[in-house]
Amino acid sequence: MRTQAINDPASIVPRLQRVAENGETEQTCLESFPFTIGRNSDCDLQIESPKVSREHAVINSDRDGFHVEDLESTNGTMVNGREIQRADLKDGDILVIADIEFTFAATPPTGRRDTITMAIGEAAGSDALADTSYRLIREIRRLHEMLTHRGVRCNVSPIMDLREDRPFGFQASNPFQDESTPSSREAQAILATDSRLAEQLCYLNRLIVAEESLHHAEHTNLFLRLHQSEIGGDSLIESLESLAEILSDRHQLVVTVPAASAGLTSYFSEIRRRLSEIGALVAYDDFEASPAQLSQWSNEPPDFVKLAPSLVTGIGQQRQRRRLLTSLLDTGVDLQIRMVATGLRDDLDVQVCQELGCPLGEGPVFGCRPVSTAFQDIDIAAGIVELAGTG
Repeated sequence: MRTQAINDPASIVPRLQRVAENGETEQTCLESFPFTIGRNSDCDLQIESPKVSREHAVINSDRDGFHVEDLESTNGTMVNGREIQRADLKDGDILVIADIEFTFAATPPTGRRDTITMAIGEAAGSDALADTSYRLIREIRRLHEMLTHRGVRCNVSPIMDLREDRPFGFQASNPFQDESTPSSREAQAILATDSRLAEQLCYLNRLIVAEESLHHAEHTNLFLRLHQSEIGGDSLIESLESLAEILSDRHQLVVTVPAASAGLTSYFSEIRRRLSEIGALVAYDDFEASPAQLSQWSNEPPDFVKLAPSLVTGIGQQRQRRRLLTSLLDTGVDLQIRMVATGLRDDLDVQVCQELGCPLGEGPVFGCRPVSTAFQDIDIAAGIVELAGTG
């Protein structure tokens, strides 16, 4: 027998977490409801900012959970990047009061440890399970900290116009692809089962990239990825609409969707319709099937298809793959789909794709940069073009 900690839902005290200017996390417990937020001294949470209204917002609790309501404030209230009048609050949601950002936390407080005794195996088996449980708990905490501190690692890769040797756009990396720590396996397991946490991290990744892209003076195409776990989510459309509002007419939003999820359900058709309404384009990612699969999308073709690295990398030495790529490119032209060759590793890959008529390319040969610097250094394009044309 082994004693394990459990959490009583009734013991959960929600909190508002904020990163202060000194880098420390400030935490306010919501111990009673309604919980008022505003500039007035009699508010439960007083915020001394001229942009915050005297009575700005109120958080309530009922049997269905927690809710926030804007009290006709001057500068508004936002949840996960979208302005609201009233909205549900869930663990990890980003709540913005005027220009002050909080993370809503509704996980059990770490100081309390109720226990239950149960049989979970003997000796070594129990120790191994306990060790796995510890690593998972530690990883869950780390992922929540990433949300709280906007600590998602964001990189972007340039997409090049191979015909004109100039930058065409930027592809944001998968928010979990850059995880190179020993705990990444635990993170992948958690994100595969906790779709809410995965959705929040994905949204934060896209939000950071969209915000940073506004430093890029020239109009460009911004490719932002959806994670497999987000497909089917109720809030996906709203989160993409909020990104389109941020980008406005500065950049073109291109939503990158896993090809395996594309066009399978009425839900996805609705996504395509709504994206079209807000002027967003669609790219199907990691495509590695045949021209026949492309033809199945003829009634509603995507704007872009990103060919998987397995079709492209090292293509200079693979005659059979060159024939397949030629056939895919021809089908793309017939369907008016712009094809993107991904995984280009060297000048030979670039040269072969140019000769075969592939319009766009992406890969290590063109580099990859942290989002914090990628859009500020406009001269990156010159270096990319020079690299692609050497040899």
